[in-house]
Amino acid sequence: MDAEQKVLFDQITGEAAAYYKSVCALDATNQWELNEDSDDIKIYVRQDPASGLRMTRAETTFNIRLPLIKEALQFGSDMLEWDRSLCAYDVLQQIENYKVSCSLSTKVTMVTQREAILVDKTIEMEDKSVLIVGKSIYHDSFPADPDYVTADVSLLAWHLMPVENKPDETKIVYILHVDPKGWIPTSLFNLGVQEEAKKVQLLRKYLEDKKTQSCDQEGTTAAENKISSSSETQPKEILV
Repeated sequence: MDAEQKVLFDQITGEAAAYYKSVCALDATNQWELNEDSDDIKIYVRQDPASGLRMTRAETTFNIRLPLIKEALQFGSDMLEWDRSLCAYDVLQQIENYKVSCSLSTKVTMVTQREAILVDKTIEMEDKSVLIVGKSIYHDSFPADPDYVTADVSLLAWHLMPVENKPDETKIVYILHVDPKGWIPTSLFNLGVQEEAKKVQLLRKYLEDKKTQSCDQEGTTAAENKISSSSETQPKEILV
């Protein structure tokens, strides 16, 4: 990463982090409205005064250790295995705690697919939480595909917080503020924006399934080792 690029990445992710800090709280100033409370997840929406578009916010707790969630989000190698809203996802550049990615939304009837090119930064906070925060990047090094409409993401944030005295649990806050651009009526977009927050549930299921598979494999390996050890210690039959 050259000096100019680092300055750009710092500027963009710094703006996103400041924006997250200003809107994350559930208070009268931010005017988040509870839209759904089910399946151990609370989904909120608020209207952006400037554009009239809705933002969405999800809050839940995973029975997964924080480092495992961080790894899944920071590197993005398994993104397509759990995020059903995407049909393509590529990491264009990853260095230090920055990642530039290009994603393409799943095709929806009568709606042109949206491409998004983001730069995000993984930030280790003083309170032991991890904030992964990003927004759209516009630079010649990462050109948009003219065959798609490029969405403008003002904020994409995953805040992973350890739960006190519960090392196997992680509290998560997810916030998305995106302008789809192109031709989509604001009223239609606002009706479905909260569905984006439900990808948090998809991530939870994916990680819990991986955890179960890992435990099953460890159990199988332990059983096989026990059988192998037992057979080695049994007296050998002597043929005469």
